[in-house]
Amino acid sequence: MKYLRKFESVQDLETVIASSEIGILGLAYDGSTPVMENKPTPPPAPVIKYTLTVYLDPDSGAGYVTGLEASYAANAVAEITAYDNSGFEFDHWENEDGDVIGNNRVLRYTVTSSCDIYAVYSIREVKWNLTASILPAGADSVCDVLGTGEKSQGSNATLEARCPSIYTFDHWELGGVNKGTTSSILVPNIQSDLNYTAVFRYINQDRTITVTSNDPSYGTVKIESSYHYTTSNTSLAITEVVDEATMTATPNSGYQFDGWYYNNEKVSSNAVYTFTLPEHSTDRTYTANFIEVQA
Repeated sequence: MKYLRKFESVQDLETVIASSEIGILGLAYDGSTPVMENKPTPPPAPVIKYTLTVYLDPDSGAGYVTGLEASYAANAVAEITAYDNSGFEFDHWENEDGDVIGNNRVLRYTVTSSCDIYAVYSIREVKWNLTASILPAGADSVCDVLGTGEKSQGSNATLEARCPSIYTFDHWELGGVNKGTTSSILVPNIQSDLNYTAVFRYINQDRTITVTSNDPSYGTVKIESSYHYTTSNTSLAITEVVDEATMTATPNSGYQFDGWYYNNEKVSSNAVYTFTLPEHSTDRTYTANFIEVQA
């Protein structure tokens, strides 16, 4: 049934038209007076939705994204974040034409149509540390191992133990397990941090310990040991690894003992000085320093 409204004047009609929220189908007249015929307001135009699809390159195992919605209105801004999986590192975003559209992990993309975009990853090269310890204590001051350092996952490396003649290489250890007796060893397919131990053996060296006086007229010196033999009262031949010896300084009349010195460094103030010769040492000379007694 049509609904007709009668207007009192043209001004009344214009006011209604200006403020009306309903559609106007047309005008009719009652005599010379216009009337308006109404119709229902048409439904709003449908909202256009677009789909944004994200792919991971080189494959889906490279990482994952968050923030992706099922659909977007025209000109909506999609905010998507890319994350890495182990072994990969996010690099950049590309559109379906292969153009770079972003380098940050967080992409803000204005959606104007349904399209595909790509989160591009690079393969992260995994590195592991290959290190080497040296035994026995003290050997590391003269022996070394070549081939240590940062290694790529899955790579092979070669360790080589080197030392001067006072040591000889004995074997390699890894986690307490003997891994070989050759000085050069292959470490295959590295998949973790590794610490090898190069074990050396000390080769006994013949050494001579000599004692002297800063002035023979000030006093006398001697050296002796129950384990070794003396070549004179002032020299001692050493042929074993751990060595103990006793040095004795006797001042002459008018002088007193000041101390024993080695390499210009005072090692004892005792006139009778018993000491253990450090392992792996070379020939040594100790000097007894005498000073004149002040009247």
